[in-house]
Amino acid sequence: MKSRAATILTVAIGILLVTACAKNHIKSIHAVVTDNELNYAMKLDVVFVYDEKTLSLIHEFTNLTWFEQKVPAMLTFGESIDVHSLELVSLSPVRLTSLPDNVSDVIAVVAFANYPNISQEPVTTGTYDNVWLLVTPAGLEVSNNFPQLID
Repeated sequence: MKSRAATILTVAIGILLVTACAKNHIKSIHAVVTDNELNYAMKLDVVFVYDEKTLSLIHEFTNLTWFEQKVPAMLTFGESIDVHSLELVSLSPVRLTSLPDNVSDVIAVVAFANYPNISQEPVTTGTYDNVWLLVTPAGLEVSNNFPQLID
């Protein structure tokens, strides 16, 4: 009897863990370049990742290598990622117009900025519902609040 109860408990815990890990609460993603001296459009890729193995491989990319190897990476990762590309200009917030249909299955969202002054590390958005990706002269940042664009 104990072994059956232990099995049921183990299965119940496993279901709860899978459900908890599989669900996120992303409702919207916005991006803005806060550098008011940027005089051209820059690219920002928002990568929705669906499994841990792919996430570990995605984290091996820098901003620079992602844009150099984007096409082969997308072919390699296939359905393990969705990539949404944005073009941003200074001080003009942009909202990602659509999230993937299976956004609740996303385990991480990673952003890559093709911006020469930025640090080479991409950012992962964390657990925010409403994500703001901020491209600043100091680097790529994540927030859950609309940024103050002008002092």
